[in-house]
Amino acid sequence: MKHTVLLTGLAVLFMSAEALALSESDIQTFYNESAEYRRADRAVKEAQDKVMAKGTAAQIGALRESQRYWLGKGRDTAVASIPSSLPPAQKYALVTKVRAVKMQAFARQAENGDKPITLTGKAARLNDQDRGGWGICTQTGIKTATQSSCFYVALYSDLEGDESTRAMLEEAVETGRQLAVTGQLESPEGFLFKTVKISGAPEEEEKTRAAGSGEGGKAVQPATKGGK
Repeated sequence: MKHTVLLTGLAVLFMSAEALALSESDIQTFYNESAEYRRADRAVKEAQDKVMAKGTAAQIGALRESQRYWLGKGRDTAVASIPSSLPPAQKYALVTKVRAVKMQAFARQAENGDKPITLTGKAARLNDQDRGGWGICTQTGIKTATQSSCFYVALYSDLEGDESTRAMLEEAVETGRQLAVTGQLESPEGFLFKTVKISGAPEEEEKTRAAGSGEGGKAVQPATKGGK
């Protein structure tokens, strides 16, 4: 069955002077060729609708800015990292599914207002959108490939003078530690650092308790705030 795609008012809302990297013809092709793309694209739109309906003015503004970047550059940058053997429709299905994970988390934040949410993932160093720092990542996939879905926890600039938190995050990266981060998502990209509390993910803490103090090491303690 052929699916016809129309640009909605919401899609137009996120367009800027910078033209979208994909044409309507490209998107139509992906809809026709990939059910995974269709599902991921619907999930992104549903999350957008929730943020627009329930988010604060600041959250809606952050969503617009994030979507402009993702549609204009971020999406194609993510696609470029995928092996060339994967068909274009599947490449865009994968990065759109990753985007859906991030958008759904931000929709949860919009529904919570200014109350914190908790996300878990493996600690990682991140560099994106001309900024760098630490984050948490989980693997998201379609049938043929996977890609990391990551949220910033702290930028390098957030931790100037906060050596204890920097050292804790570095240790978590080096050991592949799973972290649980509780705080306010500033955008679909990551947390407002001044709100975050960082601890060992529940499954990691359980392993530590089961192993005993002589075997499992120590759980990560809540971070000292160093944001400005």
